[in-house]
Order: sequence, then C-alpha cells, then structure tokens
Amino acid sequence: MSRHRPVLLATVAVATMAIAACGPGEQQSPTPPELSLLENTGAAAEPAIYPQPAVTYVLDGPLANLGRAAAVRKLIAHNVTAADLARMGVALRMHGTAHRTDTGWELRDGDAVLTVSTDGGTTAIDYSSTGGAVSIPGSAGGGSAGSAGAATPGSGNQSTAVSAPPTISPIAPPPTAAPKSVATPVDVPSANDAVDIAQSLLDSLGVLGGQQWSHDVSDAGGVAVSCTTGMACTPTPSAVTARIVTYELVVNGVTVPDVSWSVTIGEHRHIESLSGTWAHPESAGTYGLRSTQKVFDDLRAGNARYVGPQPLPAIGAPGAPATQGSVPAIVVHITGVSLGLASWDGVDQAKPAVFLVPTYRFRARATDGTPYDIELLALDPVRVSFVAPPTPGQPSGGVVPPHAPTPMPSKVPEAQPSTAI
Repeated sequence: MSRHRPVLLATVAVATMAIAACGPGEQQSPTPPELSLLENTGAAAEPAIYPQPAVTYVLDGPLANLGRAAAVRKLIAHNVTAADLARMGVALRMHGTAHRTDTGWELRDGDAVLTVSTDGGTTAIDYSSTGGAVSIPGSAGGGSAGSAGAATPGSGNQSTAVSAPPTISPIAPPPTAAPKSVATPVDVPSANDAVDIAQSLLDSLGVLGGQQWSHDVSDAGGVAVSCTTGMACTPTPSAVTARIVTYELVVNGVTVPDVSWSVTIGEHRHIESLSGTWAHPESAGTYGLRSTQKVFDDLRAGNARYVGPQPLPAIGAPGAPATQGSVPAIVVHITGVSLGLASWDGVDQAKPAVFLVPTYRFRARATDGTPYDIELLALDPVRVSFVAPPTPGQPSGGVVPPHAPTPMPSKVPEAQPSTAI
C-alpha cells in the first residue's frame, strides 16, 4: 500500500496546480473557432417605405446580468432517406412515386402534395392535403365553349369567325339572394384530442428526435355570413373548422420559435397540413457575451443587431411631440430582459449553416401600448465575423462591412431519380 501513496499524492498535487492556474471557481476551456454569421440576417432594422416615428428607449430599472458566456449550437439537417419518405407516405396516407427536385423530394397523390427541401443547413417538410388543387376562374359554367365564333379546344375549329356585334340589353338588377345555410363542421377534434393526433403523427415520422418541445393549440375558423340582399345582416357566429397544433424546440429551458412544427387537423380528424424544420442542434462551442447594458446602449444608439424583422411599437398617447413629417414620437420603456436563443444563418467550412445563437430579449412597452419583445444578438464580437452570402459562381465566407448587399445564393441542379412510396 505504501508504494502507491507517493503516486497518489503527486497526482493530487498536479490536479491542485491545474485548478490553481484556472483561478478560483474557473475552468479552462478551449478557445472556440471564429463564428461566421451572415450580415443580412438582422444586422439592422430594415428601412420603411412610410415615415417612421422617432423612438426613444428608456430603462424602467437596472438590467439583470445574464452571464459572461453562453453556448452556441449548430443545426444539423436531417438527411431524408427513401425509408423516411416511405414512412411519411404511410403516415399521411399517400401513394405514388416521390421525385427528386433541386433541393430534395416531391410526392403528389391527387391534390395532396408533400415536399422535402434541404437548403442552407436545414431540412424543411411541407404537406398539404389540397396543395395540388388548381382552380381556374371562369372555367366552369362559363358557357363560352359553344358561343358563335369561339374556338373550342380539341374540336379542330381554330379559326376566328367574325360576326355581328351582339344586342346589348339593359342591365337588370341582381336577383334577391336566398339565405344560405352554413354547414356545421363535422368531427373537429377537441384541443386535447388534436394534441394527441399531432403527437402521434410527429412521433410516427420521427421528426421530434427525442428532444424537448413545447406545444400550443389554436383554433382555425371564421365568421360565416348568410343574408338576403338589401336587408340587415347578422353574422353567423364563428365555427371552429380545424385545430392547429404548434411545437417549438426548447433548449435548456429556452424556446426557439424558429425551429418548430405545425399540424392542422380538420373535419373527421383529417390532417390538412404539416410543416416544420427537421434538424437537431449540436454544440458549436461556448462564446462570450456582451453585457445587457452595452447591448441596450446599442439599441438606444441605433447600432443593435436585430434577430429578424422587428415589430413597430404602438404609437403613444395623443399629444406626443411630433417629428419631421408630423409623425408622433414614441417613448418605449424597457421593463426587463431575459436570455433567449434564435436561429441565425451563417457559414461553416465554406458551407451554409444555421446556428442557434444567444440573444437578449428586452421586454418593451410603448406608452399605452401592448408589451412586446425586442430580440438582439448577445454575442461578444471578439470571436464573431459577419460575412456575405454566397454569390453565384463564388465561394462563401468573404468578410464584408455592415449593411453590404445580400444577393441570393444560387441552387445547383441535381439529377432526377425517383423513389416509389
């Protein structure tokens, strides 16, 4: 036993020295690679066509400190296989042959259309039970096929006959429309049943991947009107015609609205539509954060980096001081801040990628307005560069100054194999 004791002490000493070198309460971590984000993804608020009010941001209290570093993740697109397509076809009760497209697959079965598209680092799934239905105005009941001088397709009469102009009669008033009965939706599932149906469908497709998701249910419907012409109209109460179940990815307790699934379930519990992003997040490293105060200072100075389009704040109470163009100025109160997570397009090893980056979600409220969130990039720019999207015929990844032009990336055509479902 005594022979091994010095070795144990030496090991403990080395470990103690390593901890001491990191400092109390700290651990060394490898320096993450430089993160390349696309400049056109929320570099600044987009200019508006109409005059916009001047906005002044004020703090209602001190901002919370949300840490010095946070994880960045990269979305890994699911590589859809023939087995995946077959499973989706069975789950959606589709038959036929899936054909290759420029970015993935397409399957049609009557009016139903299923598309699979992998582009920019993510795979998108879209299904509609009526996506292939095409309505041509005037094609039915027009009565023009047998009119004098008209050419009927397929009849061989392709000449243009000239005849006397028709007699124009006085325009008669429209007949009185009879009240129309509004059909009651049949067997639309309850909210709880809709969740069960959507969950079963997504589980059978395998798209949730064992990750954590939050879900919400909303109603689809409208106000139906059945009135006699010229008489007072009383709208028929709205009826729920479908339930929409939405799933949003949750990472470490933070919801990522950009990574979601939506299932619409209508009458007779029929799946009317399905859409979502099929991908899973993997760690891309830990990156430093700016302080919430510094990001707020950029917001106030107009230099903040927004995450996607931002909602305009509600205009303040009447009597607010006017700016140029007689547009009332707005005072927006910041009442709090929380750590968020948002998708941001980027480049990884010269290929398009989608990252989940830490953000600050500032809780905002204009005078007498509805509270809303202002979401801004929280990353320290020390390990971040902003690059231009790839242009046709050129590689991606060139560093550009802020607000550079953002041409659309080109798509490379692929072969056109097919797979039967």
